[in-house]
Amino acid sequence: MKWNWQQKNWPELAYNASALTELEERFIAESSKLIGASSMITEEQEQRFTIDLMSEEALKSSKIEGEMLSRDSVASSLLRQLGLAPEYSDHRANDKEKGIAALMVDNCRAFNQSLTHEMMFKWHPCVVTKSFLIRDIGKYRTSSEPMQVVSDYEGEQKVHFIAPPSTQVLEEMDTFVKWYNDTAPGGNNPLPPLTRAGVAHIYFLTIHPFEDGNGRIGRALSEKALTQSLGRPALIALSHVIEKTRPEYYRQLEWNQKGLDIDSWLSYFSSASLDAVDHSQKLVKLGALTKTGQLKGTRYWLNLGKAFESEKNQHLAELKERSEQRERPRERALKIYIVIFQKNFLTVS
Repeated sequence: MKWNWQQKNWPELAYNASALTELEERFIAESSKLIGASSMITEEQEQRFTIDLMSEEALKSSKIEGEMLSRDSVASSLLRQLGLAPEYSDHRANDKEKGIAALMVDNCRAFNQSLTHEMMFKWHPCVVTKSFLIRDIGKYRTSSEPMQVVSDYEGEQKVHFIAPPSTQVLEEMDTFVKWYNDTAPGGNNPLPPLTRAGVAHIYFLTIHPFEDGNGRIGRALSEKALTQSLGRPALIALSHVIEKTRPEYYRQLEWNQKGLDIDSWLSYFSSASLDAVDHSQKLVKLGALTKTGQLKGTRYWLNLGKAFESEKNQHLAELKERSEQRERPRERALKIYIVIFQKNFLTVS
């Protein structure tokens, strides 16, 4: 069998851009709701939302790879690294808990920076520790042994994927980094948010440039791509959703790494991203509802009023302006439509 990276047109991954148009528009609309609603909660509530979601994402991204971390330790490390707690406050956190927290914070703070090899080398020690089996830390893999994704069930090993040999990794990653930056907003060939984030994920995992930690870094790259498309940090619960659909996540990766057509992968990833925005919206709603003082269990409508409408419409206008500035006469360019929302959109039962 030839894997995708062994085929003639690699790394030109094929997909039907028009099939994603509606999902791309929904992502922009729902993300704008999220950003608009976030502006209406107090600073304390926003900090709580940030720590809660960052902690959840750190735990879920690690859990996808089979690692179980302490929520309290991750949260305390996030608080310290965000400057919201003293230096000694995360003394109970282990290296993995401190590391994944550092990755989350750095990815949030540097969301608008171009991707570099050095950025990923900085992230890598955050998610892996040196051992007898893992020797290349903070750099791409160099082992001559094949990089295989395998599972072992009742003593029978199954090979799900074989990545390019280490001798090809640097060249592949040079091409990947250039593609990632060229397809960013304002790049030479900008792509719509879900398309870019989804392609980046499977493209990076196909190269599998590190000895370990590729999944966590791959998800960080997807979150970076989604955030760059919005023009500001907006915490999206991507790992939360992927962990809930973990079998399908791995099934889609395995199936789509056998060829260059990735339509089914982008369909899965786009749906997961929209579910992730929905989950984040629910967390913001809880903060906003706390602000109103309404009792749990009652039915009511929360009117965030003209202030919310102003924030939401301003964000949509900024996205439209950036899109018009970079729009190119290419089929893959996505025209962002302004969607008219009802003012009282938050309904809670």
